[in-house]
Amino acid sequence: MAENLSHRGINVTIVDTQKQVMASFDYEMAQFIHKEMTEKGVKLMLGHSVTEFKEEGKLIITKSGKQLKTDMIILAVGVKGNIKLAKESNLKLGETGNILVDEYLKTSDEDISACGDEIEVNHVLTNEKVIIPLAWPANRQGRLIADHINGYDVKYRGSLGTNVAKVFDFIVASTGLNERQLNKLEIEYEAIHINRNNHANYYPNSHPIIYKILFGVKDGLIYGAQGIGRDGVEKRIELIATSSSYGGTVIELYDIELCYAPPFGNAKFPVNILGYVSSNILSGDYKNTQLVEIEDIIKNGHLLLDVRTPDEYDLGHIEGSVNMYVDSIRHNYKTLPKDKPIYLNCQVGNRGYIAAKMLKHNGFNNVYNLSGGYKVYSTAVTDFTEKEIGLIPKAKEVKNVGDIKETIYIDACGLQCPGPIMETKKALEGLKDNDILKIEASDSGFMKDIESWARKTNNTLIDVKMEKDNVVAYVMKGTNEETIKTVDDGRNDTTLVCFSGDLDKVIAGLIIANGAAAMGHRVSIFFTFWGINVLRRHSSPKLKKSTIEHMFGWMMPKGAKKLEISKLNMMGIGTKLMKNIMKKKNVFSTEQLLHQALENNVKFIACTMSMDVMGIKKEELIDGIDYGGVATYICEAQDSNITLFI
Repeated sequence: MAENLSHRGINVTIVDTQKQVMASFDYEMAQFIHKEMTEKGVKLMLGHSVTEFKEEGKLIITKSGKQLKTDMIILAVGVKGNIKLAKESNLKLGETGNILVDEYLKTSDEDISACGDEIEVNHVLTNEKVIIPLAWPANRQGRLIADHINGYDVKYRGSLGTNVAKVFDFIVASTGLNERQLNKLEIEYEAIHINRNNHANYYPNSHPIIYKILFGVKDGLIYGAQGIGRDGVEKRIELIATSSSYGGTVIELYDIELCYAPPFGNAKFPVNILGYVSSNILSGDYKNTQLVEIEDIIKNGHLLLDVRTPDEYDLGHIEGSVNMYVDSIRHNYKTLPKDKPIYLNCQVGNRGYIAAKMLKHNGFNNVYNLSGGYKVYSTAVTDFTEKEIGLIPKAKEVKNVGDIKETIYIDACGLQCPGPIMETKKALEGLKDNDILKIEASDSGFMKDIESWARKTNNTLIDVKMEKDNVVAYVMKGTNEETIKTVDDGRNDTTLVCFSGDLDKVIAGLIIANGAAAMGHRVSIFFTFWGINVLRRHSSPKLKKSTIEHMFGWMMPKGAKKLEISKLNMMGIGTKLMKNIMKKKNVFSTEQLLHQALENNVKFIACTMSMDVMGIKKEELIDGIDYGGVATYICEAQDSNITLFI
């Protein structure tokens, strides 16, 4: 309904109590659906429940107190089978509340059979009682009942819940169980993501599709799969559903022989690739990590190596990661630690796999690759809730340009990221200033990438838009202020390095940080050496330390409350006088300023190298902070308009 109303030019908002639409998908996959819907103009209010309707249905009140003015309300709160007749006939109901049937679809009355939305069935994989109100199972059940009436001994095997839907330009399909269901059933599983085009990328109208498959860690049994993209999604999910319904494993997927021609598929079909990657994991030849683990990886100071090109890294990366292009690893691997885990990420996972194999062949045995790469991660962590209608911004706006006449045209359709960006860069190198490149790409992510790339490389994005299914961008080499007006990108970043543990210096730094945050800046503070003491707890757990580490801990101030002023301390008297004056003048204490900064989303980063040198453990530091080294600081500083050293 949201899609059809949007096509009619109506502004639509979806309010859902869940954090995602389409519950059969895992959250990070549903985020691709959220992205498509918001880019097509639908506003999402996820995690909100409606408590009241007022003004004859013109006003909606949510549990959080939000109010929505509307002209029409559509309630879409689920499907429930009509079991009124079954109840009146005293037929037994099952544990789900629907009609209980046996394997022949007979009810508790020998002469009555039932099928469709009002019965409960066994799930093919778990044998659990479930309700699956879909058309295919209902039709199969109807045929089976007819066969049974005619004397055929045919049993219903159960349902998988294989389904497909159209969401604007996307096809979204799934089968079997998702992660939420597997966790509830306490089934141990592994998950992988791959990104493949719907057919040969050199053939017109090739588009990327993201797939996810879930399988048993020991036997490789297929538990479920999800796919989101354009043409061909449902065909691949149907193949996996067929294999899964007959007890198939992921290892068998790479042996499925499929009909190939460039308009219809790839010489290596996505189903085969899912089999190859899964078998590598099951054999122990290759290790995966998931996006839910990234936060802990960064917080614990582990090395997250981004193996994409420097240009891709500049367009966006996971905070705390370090860039080392995959092609340079053979010459630089000796700089990497062999005694610590290394986590890799690229755009979709393929180059991460190549980097993992390179490192393994050179004696690195504790290497992991991020499943789905930066594409899945960046989409998963984006907040699509309550965004303004039409997400896609313009980096530049045209002033009196008239009809745009390109100097050259590049067809980058079918190329995966960073292909379109690389083609743009290569083409512009051969042009003169003010020449215009028209480039067309089938990767929807190019819409955002070209905006960021043009800004960072001092080229001009004249226009970018969707034409049919493709992104079409016009880029002028260099800048021309007479014809182009740059729109402010809204980035106001401030980075501080807190090297000091002196009360007055720390207070000054925190006041500046809070002030910058209040003005809308994105603020980060890198605490190093004596500055680490600001983040210490007043009372920390007993920890096993060396004599030197204990001495350091005893000599240094234990947290913000114990800091001393840098001048006129006078054996602690000056510090007390300063704190009293601050209290009388209504100046926040150091602890209050710290708390205020955290509430203002100021990012605190503790230098792991300084912690190691000074014998400070993570358990001794306050909650809500990040950990990193010099690379983390450089990543923060390079995007900052202001960098201060305290």
